[in-house]
Amino acid sequence: EIGNYVGLAKIDTLAKITDSSINLNISFPDFGKGEVMEKGIYYGLSKNLTIDSNKIIVIGDGNNYRVTLTNLKEKTNYYIQSYIKNKAGINYSTQTIVQTIEKYRPPVILTTIDTNNISYNSAIAGIIIKNFGNSTVIKSGICYSKNLNPSINDFVLYNMSNRDSQQLSLTNLIPNTTYFIRSFTINLFDTIYGNLLSIKTKLTPIITLPQINILGYSNVTSTSFQIQCAINNPNNLPISQKGIFYGLNSNVSLYNSIILEVSLNNNLPLIAQNLLVNTLYYVKGFIISNFDTIYSNQITVTTLPNFTTSSIKLDSINMVETNSANFNATITDNGHLPILEKGFCWSRTNTNPTKENNSSFQLVNNNNNRFQLNITSLEPNTNYNVRSYSSNSLGTSYSNVISFTTKNLTEQILYTSSQFNSSSISRWGLKIVKTVDGKYRADFYDFSCSAGPDLHVFISQVSGPSNMAIDLGSLKSTSGNQSYDINFEPDFTLFKYIYIHCVPYNHFWGFNKFKD
Repeated sequence: EIGNYVGLAKIDTLAKITDSSINLNISFPDFGKGEVMEKGIYYGLSKNLTIDSNKIIVIGDGNNYRVTLTNLKEKTNYYIQSYIKNKAGINYSTQTIVQTIEKYRPPVILTTIDTNNISYNSAIAGIIIKNFGNSTVIKSGICYSKNLNPSINDFVLYNMSNRDSQQLSLTNLIPNTTYFIRSFTINLFDTIYGNLLSIKTKLTPIITLPQINILGYSNVTSTSFQIQCAINNPNNLPISQKGIFYGLNSNVSLYNSIILEVSLNNNLPLIAQNLLVNTLYYVKGFIISNFDTIYSNQITVTTLPNFTTSSIKLDSINMVETNSANFNATITDNGHLPILEKGFCWSRTNTNPTKENNSSFQLVNNNNNRFQLNITSLEPNTNYNVRSYSSNSLGTSYSNVISFTTKNLTEQILYTSSQFNSSSISRWGLKIVKTVDGKYRADFYDFSCSAGPDLHVFISQVSGPSNMAIDLGSLKSTSGNQSYDINFEPDFTLFKYIYIHCVPYNHFWGFNKFKD
């Protein structure tokens, strides 16, 4: 039989360490030979422990125990050993060193309110972290609610920089309403709240919204125009956006148009560019504030057409005579500018006559796009080249060319008559002719009368013999065709008769009235 021997003691694991306690597991795998007299642990602040130091004795027959050391100092090293004692002696475990942790100290925070900045829908509150404690602050800020003791589950504003003091703006509050406010910090261990404060928002003020009016437009071109606006903001309300919008539809809106914004710190005119030519635009001004979107009066602006020189067409030349013709033309496009001058130019030598190349030209003064001109100073049997022209402020345009030839000179029959009154004349056709050289003549044709002594032919202002008649000479024949020169330029409003008269016997033979 083997004699008595000591048992075996062992510290297994550390279960929990706090700032004032250590919880650990010990075991006694072997009680040895002989009756166990005592077992447990002892500990102290020095590694030179003795069994008479602080000691905890465990009671029972078991092998495993959990032991808690209490009333310890924070952040301090403790030396711990387990032991077992029987009749054979005492045995010790290996010494273990355990440090208690530092005692948790929460942050100290303060909630503040700027009482001078409480409006009907906003306020300013703050957090002051007087002491961060001994744990890292993860988040901080303020929380607020209409209910007492707000938490981070209510409205929250974060102190993004985690500075020791920060003011934060509460917005979109309800007018005339009480709100409760607390500051908070969040660390690894807990959420800590500061003191509770409250505010009451003010009544909703009577607000005059800003107004925008379009005063007018200017500097209109074919692709742009300038709009001048005036903004009245008596309450100095915040304006986030302002400008004009425009489009081709009369119900133009911010959602179906082009928007031009004005810089928020000036009222410079707005210039709409890259527009369609000769097009009607609908224009409105707008302001976007925190309260509403406000619109101005609507105006219309029409961009200008593309200005060009005019276009003209020479339509026709008619009523061509030996020294006259009628010209006809149409202005087909005025180039969107007033016509300053229009007319015709013609030449015998220039195939493309103009006002400047030694051609003849004449203005036409009327307000119609269709116009004509009767020319009476042409030469007979002559070829002319004709163009019409029109001028606006951008220049002169010429039409197509039409050429024509005036008629050759021929005798001109002014009057014809077979109205005679006489028993001595059986037939009498009469023509009053203007000759090629501009003289006048009386021609008898299909003529027959009775013979008589010394018959003379007269042109007269009356139907019978008088001192208001001029003798054209002796009757050349009693029958057949014959002519009599009129050697003066008669006034045919007075001289209307040709008569035949027997001069010696003063016997009237008959007359022919050629003009009524």
